[in-house]
Amino acid sequence: MGPKKKRRTLPPVKPGIARRHVTKNFSALPGDGICRNGHVLFMYIENERSAAKTIRAVVDRFGFRPTHMQIDTLVTRSIEKFKCLSREVEKQRFDDICREVFRRYVDPPSTVPESESTFPPEPSSTTAPSTVIATSDKRKMDSLCLQDIVEAQNNIKSEVFKSPLVKLNDDNLHTIYLKLENLQPIGSFKLRGACNVLKNMTKKELERGVYTASMGNFSQGLAWMCKKFKVTCDIFAPENACKKKLEATENLGGKVTKVPYDTWWKIVEEQDGYVKTGTFIHPVCNKAVIAGHGTIGLEILDDLPDVDAVIVPYGGGALSCGIATAVKSLRPQTKVYAAEVETGAPFSASLVAGKPTTCTHTPSFVDGISAGGILTNIWPMASRLLDGSIVVSLREVADALKLLVEKNHVVAEGAGAAAVAAALALSGKVGNGKVVCVISGGNIDTKYLVQVLEGKIPDISV
Repeated sequence: MGPKKKRRTLPPVKPGIARRHVTKNFSALPGDGICRNGHVLFMYIENERSAAKTIRAVVDRFGFRPTHMQIDTLVTRSIEKFKCLSREVEKQRFDDICREVFRRYVDPPSTVPESESTFPPEPSSTTAPSTVIATSDKRKMDSLCLQDIVEAQNNIKSEVFKSPLVKLNDDNLHTIYLKLENLQPIGSFKLRGACNVLKNMTKKELERGVYTASMGNFSQGLAWMCKKFKVTCDIFAPENACKKKLEATENLGGKVTKVPYDTWWKIVEEQDGYVKTGTFIHPVCNKAVIAGHGTIGLEILDDLPDVDAVIVPYGGGALSCGIATAVKSLRPQTKVYAAEVETGAPFSASLVAGKPTTCTHTPSFVDGISAGGILTNIWPMASRLLDGSIVVSLREVADALKLLVEKNHVVAEGAGAAAVAAALALSGKVGNGKVVCVISGGNIDTKYLVQVLEGKIPDISV
């Protein structure tokens, strides 16, 4: 028996060569790396977050570790381009690098000393109480990868239909497309996340029942699926929630309890002391919920593979993060933007501050996305995946909604129209090509819709 043949590791490949052959010889990864024969060739490393995403994808999806040479390539290129890692980190073992990456970007702690690492520090949890949150199962939210969304698509395909993607009709001939989630059975995309989360629960968990805190759309989605699976469902809603949404939730069998807005927000933050039995399903910081919403991104790319930008209404962040994960995993050059309204734009304010922060919140007819704070557990994902936030006025949202109804025969709620308002306000700036606006829902009170069609900004005090 001859000497044991030394295993050859694949050397780094030039980015251009790898890109040309990726579809032919490699399996694409959602993190700027490619895999072949059990090895990872780290390409297109733009910053430390890109490196983290690649490592996470490798460990989760392929169950092996890159060679030290490949890790050195990763670290060295990061140093050369962005000075984001020190030479000390380069000398560490892969386990140490992975541990640091996971600590910062996959499962960040509540407080991170700035001097502890060479990675850029994540925001500290010493913010205002209104931005602190715990996840539904008292564990920190897991990161999300493309495979989770693909599995979610299989889970929900028998319950949720693929919504159409149509071109916007307007006088200026913009290249804008509408993803019509308002046509789902409950009038909202929320059915996707609700369906996926219930299908990921055990029989015993379902028997105990579920509860959530929602402005209305997620409660409808959860109540719809709970009725189908014969699961009890309790809903906490703020007093200013859309009456139409809450009535629809009750008609589906959900038990709705109205509470003051501050109390409702506290339930979203702490999820403790209000319901003693049952499983709390967070409408935002839940991996299965985000994965379910992310299936919209797969459908967009299926219908429009060369999309240049996607604009998503930003409420809690689950929809935008799910879509961005799917889209950027398969088409990294596509931009994904959040759409917010001026009456409460916490994500935009947080981007400016560089950390989760609060903002002034004024109730309006755009009730699905306006808020006074951002959830800190979603912040690392949102700030990493989204390319910015477009803040629009109530006037712009009302005009966009009027355009949708009169020219496109599409009835959207304020949040859904906000994405179109953002695209029209920055036409040509969010993408020089094809832009998709996610019409997240169509559950708007009739009295508000009438005022919009009369050319007015709806007055919620009437």
